[in-house]
Amino acid sequence: MSQATATVQQLPIKSVLNDINVFLMEYESNDTKKEYLRDIKEFYQFIHGKELSSLTKDDITHVHGDKMLKNHIIPYVNHLLKKNTSDTVNRKISSMKALYREFKGYGYDVDNSIFSVKIPKSVSTGYDVLRPDEAEIMADLALGERYHGDQLHCFILLSATTSIRVDALLSIELKDIHFNSEQNYYTVNVIDKRKSVVEAP
Repeated sequence: MSQATATVQQLPIKSVLNDINVFLMEYESNDTKKEYLRDIKEFYQFIHGKELSSLTKDDITHVHGDKMLKNHIIPYVNHLLKKNTSDTVNRKISSMKALYREFKGYGYDVDNSIFSVKIPKSVSTGYDVLRPDEAEIMADLALGERYHGDQLHCFILLSATTSIRVDALLSIELKDIHFNSEQNYYTVNVIDKRKSVVEAP
């Protein structure tokens, strides 16, 4: 075997799993990476019954020999709605939409608009509560918005951290943010309902 042949055979083979890992590396938060990875695994397990390491490029673009289209995504959405709120399903689908947007840039023949599926609102008797990692993922997704993504990102993190109502948060000015040198953190002071003063870290 020639040295040139040996060198070629030692080069790593480009794989779907490698491309998924490249996509995940774009996010700094480990929680965001874990949530995205969980969403991606769940999707391909439902669509193909495969682990990520077994995926082929054809699995990214086709389902049972047919081009992957929106009608393949809808059954998956209905499957998710059986055990998740509409907000959680929306987040999971947004994860896949973001992945397929990157896949297109990697040279795959895909269209991420197939994940633009209308998700019915959950009927709830109370408020849905986001976990901290879900709030962080929502904030990261906001950065991809066409307009004011950085502002939306900060607003979501601020509301998740302080638990202050949206109307009150929108009234915040720079003078309302104070640094507590003794405890080494910032506090936000706002006027909320009935002119009550709310202070939150």
